[in-house]
Amino acid sequence: MRAWVPQNGPTDASATAICIAGGQLRTLPWIIDIFESSVLQPLQPAGVFIHASTEWSTRDTRVDDAKLFHTDLESAIIDVVTFRLRPVGLELLDDVQVSNSSHPYQHLSKTMALAVGPQCHLSNCPTLFMRFAGCARDILRHEREFRHASYTWILQTRADPM
Repeated sequence: MRAWVPQNGPTDASATAICIAGGQLRTLPWIIDIFESSVLQPLQPAGVFIHASTEWSTRDTRVDDAKLFHTDLESAIIDVVTFRLRPVGLELLDDVQVSNSSHPYQHLSKTMALAVGPQCHLSNCPTLFMRFAGCARDILRHEREFRHASYTWILQTRADPM
């Protein structure tokens, strides 16, 4: 799933871009209030850009319990993201889709894996870097096509610790 809503972003010249990339958004319904009060509100005006996974693998019992109430947890999380975070750019793809040769940043996968080298022993490192690169692409696109100014600050965070 991809969405582009440039009018959700700030026009203020001193705005911050918040890049939420990699990982899963599975805990978002439980921490959205904390994220809004501790990150979004203090950094206003802010544009939110999200590049995360649609995979929902977990042993978290909260997620298992939520599945009892939401037959489609992914749909519930997308509702929270869309209406509470109001992202400028949103890309929710599974790791296979991101690694696919048709993804715009697929060519970076091997290069970034080599650059990270032995420090990155996890199999998801290339896709994580590709998600951050995609987030950066969306930020630059928003600066160029809509804001006509650079963001003063860019905050990058992973999606799963949220």
